Amino acid sequence: ILAFSAAPPPLAPARRVSSWAPTACRAFSSSAASERLRGEALWLHRSCGILPPRPSPLAVSTARFLALTAKRKDDLEAAGLVVPPVPHPAKGQLRPLNKAVYDSTNLCARKGWHHRRGLLPLDTKGLEASQHLMQQGIDFETSYVAWKYAGSGTTVDGGALEESDLETRALMEGVQGAEEVGAAIFQATFLREGVVAKADVLEYVGGGEWDLYEVKSCSSASYRGYLPDLAFTASAARRAGVSLRSTIMVTVNTGATSASGEDIFASIDCTQELLTAEEGLVQMLEEGTVGGSLDWALAATGGKEPEAEALLHCKKCELFRECVGKGLTHPIWELPRLSEKKFRQLSAQSLEVGGIDGDGLTAQQLRHWRSVQEGGWVVDTKGLTRALGEMPKPYLYLDFESCGGVRPIFDGLRPYETVVTQYSLHACEELRGEVSHHDYLAEGGRDCRRELLERLLRDLGEEGSIVVYSSYEKTQLKALAQMFPDLAPAVEGVVSRLVDFEGVIKAHVSHPLFRGRSSLKVTLPVLVPSYEGRYAGMAVSDGGQASARFSTISRGGFPAEEVESMRRELLDYCALDTLAMLELHRALADLAEG
Repeated sequence: ILAFSAAPPPLAPARRVSSWAPTACRAFSSSAASERLRGEALWLHRSCGILPPRPSPLAVSTARFLALTAKRKDDLEAAGLVVPPVPHPAKGQLRPLNKAVYDSTNLCARKGWHHRRGLLPLDTKGLEASQHLMQQGIDFETSYVAWKYAGSGTTVDGGALEESDLETRALMEGVQGAEEVGAAIFQATFLREGVVAKADVLEYVGGGEWDLYEVKSCSSASYRGYLPDLAFTASAARRAGVSLRSTIMVTVNTGATSASGEDIFASIDCTQELLTAEEGLVQMLEEGTVGGSLDWALAATGGKEPEAEALLHCKKCELFRECVGKGLTHPIWELPRLSEKKFRQLSAQSLEVGGIDGDGLTAQQLRHWRSVQEGGWVVDTKGLTRALGEMPKPYLYLDFESCGGVRPIFDGLRPYETVVTQYSLHACEELRGEVSHHDYLAEGGRDCRRELLERLLRDLGEEGSIVVYSSYEKTQLKALAQMFPDLAPAVEGVVSRLVDFEGVIKAHVSHPLFRGRSSLKVTLPVLVPSYEGRYAGMAVSDGGQASARFSTISRGGFPAEEVESMRRELLDYCALDTLAMLELHRALADLAEG
């Protein structure tokens, strides 16, 4: 049995995954003597930051525990823990329709068909950042459960869906039979007629009725975007015969003064929007007036593979290159800011940028169209020369990295408040001359924002052009100026010197291999071929990963040498960004000169 309580571990762990998540309290074994249980509990404390302060009746499944501690299955087995396998359908085997598959089907029946069979290619890009966000969501949900239910309630085991569904039914029958008002079931599973959903919390309110809770680590202001998730779960529960009194979404209160207090949780009653209105989302979902009905999605994904259909959102599909995009060199999806109406008009002509006419295209779309038509650079030489010529020396190249999430990295922050954690600054008096470098990386666990800003102002000086890539640095500088009014005049002077190279490229330069985009990772290897693949070989290769890595460091509990290694990786990544901007400047100057 695994259990957890909201109490933090009384000892500082050697390696802690998240001190904010409810900490697990007890290790388990199918047939272990008390000495082994004690040994396993000690191993969990040393390896995962888990210590059993007291038993708790709140059971946690193996799968849930693995997610909370982010430990691999083989790590647990190496410690002698019994880890029962969680069965998964074989690749290609038809699976129940869950929310993710339903969403895919609404976008494209063919994508839904592949998704329901586990045939979508795995996207590993940004994996560390995605795992970090997923962990924040798990932490938020389990913290809510620990705070509200204080060790009471039962978690449905994370095994096979059929078994979880049967266990849910048995638990509900037991609660209703005893009229245990307030009893809660976590991860209640509903599997009926090929549709499956799990409720974060199902709470009994008496008289055979239940309240359904969906816990989302989104801000309370953006909860409406997640109503379809709650509607799907509510619809699956109703298919299973559950009588719902109300549907509630628990979100993050971004105005909370402390992420560890109860004011972090904002409960929003969505019953009117989902159940009781004449056109409640659940009824509309079941009848198919919002997207396709559940029965339609089951039919669309249950039989023969649907034919490929060119749709606007195909661009982001994992199947694109083996579906409608197969064999295309420059598909029309590359055109920036393409509307649904314009896509339909263009796709009637051709799916290749080279096969359409340029009538009705925006200026930005037209630049990409021309570059494809001409098969090379399209440069507004006069405009580019003017933009570069207006930049006074010296040249400085600035990049920020930041961190922000549900759980602030130090006291005094609100949830999701952005904190600039590091900068890199390359500088040169002449574009081809000697280059200097300055950088700064905050210490995890304390507020270094003023220190960072003072150091940055000193390193930037009062003269020269400050090159950035996007408006992000400008936004964060303005936020820092509001935070430190005594430094605001100096910050305003810095803002007035900023030159956004992304804007320069958008306005004056295009190439077929930009593929209609303007991000640094896209334009850099085209303008500076020697940078092709440079980021791929980095331990930290994108901003999302950098944010996740700093957040991990700030939680503490790592050996000094490991922390130093991670800090070096962060500094190296940020430095590559600013060095890349210098090389980009040189390449743009070459283009301007013809």
